[in-house]
Amino acid sequence: MKTKNIKMTKRESLEIVVSLWRWIERNPLGRKKEWPGWEKLLMEPDDPYCACCFYVDYRDEVNKFGADCIPDCPMIGFWWGFTRDPVDFDDGPCLTKGSPFTLWRKAKREGDEKTAKRCAGTIRRGAEKALKELKEKQGK
Repeated sequence: MKTKNIKMTKRESLEIVVSLWRWIERNPLGRKKEWPGWEKLLMEPDDPYCACCFYVDYRDEVNKFGADCIPDCPMIGFWWGFTRDPVDFDDGPCLTKGSPFTLWRKAKREGDEKTAKRCAGTIRRGAEKALKELKEKQGK
């Protein structure tokens, strides 16, 4: 199974993110690594379990999350909508205090299925929007 240097297109990464968060929306307290799609992709990813992170090859280049992934993250426009302070991005765009990913993790830890499901849906819709915009830009 591949775990590092996973090469994929921006479109592929967004398609995976949509599928992953659709599954999480149905299993809001589940773990991202439990998504059955990883096996279909012949991937057994290590944390962060995020196709956008694999797309930017961020994990292998820096081996530490942080603002270096900002220019290439396929969902940067989505994550930017949850902060007004660029300093919030020091730990990575998805990890800002008010991001749906951070709120999903908190809800999951607290067993708040309703909030976890809402946050998962927000992320899925953000990925769907980014994918739609990419397809329009590419004319496909």
